[in-house]
Amino acid sequence: MEQEGTAGNIQFELFASLPSLWPEPMSYAVIQAMAYGKPVVAYDVGANDEGIVHGETGLLADWGNVEQLSLHVRSLLKDEELGLRMGRNARKRAEEMFRLDKMINSYKTLVEKVCQVKNPLDNQ
Repeated sequence: MEQEGTAGNIQFELFASLPSLWPEPMSYAVIQAMAYGKPVVAYDVGANDEGIVHGETGLLADWGNVEQLSLHVRSLLKDEELGLRMGRNARKRAEEMFRLDKMINSYKTLVEKVCQVKNPLDNQ
C-alpha cells in the first residue's frame, strides 16, 4: 500500500535536504524531519539554526554555497552512522523544543510579556 504525504515519504529517507534560499522564520519541514529522526541538511538562513545544530542534528551550509551544501549531503551518504547519530539527536531536540506543551507555554509567556509592555502613546 502506498503512503501519501510527508509522513509516508520521510520514513524511507536517510536525511532531509532543504536547499531553500528563502529566510523562513522556522520551517515546518525542518521540524517534521527532525521529529522523524532524520538529520537535516540546509542553508544557514532564517531560523534554520534554531532547530538544526550543525554537526549534531544536521549540517548547515553558508547561504547560497551550493558546493558546501553538496559536500554535506555527500558526507551523510558516505557515513550512515553519522546520519543515524544525527537523526537520533534531531529527534531528541525536536521532542524537547517543539512538543505541544512547550510551544503552548512559550506562546503564553510571549503574550504575557507583550501585555505587560506599556504603550508609549497612552501617556500623550
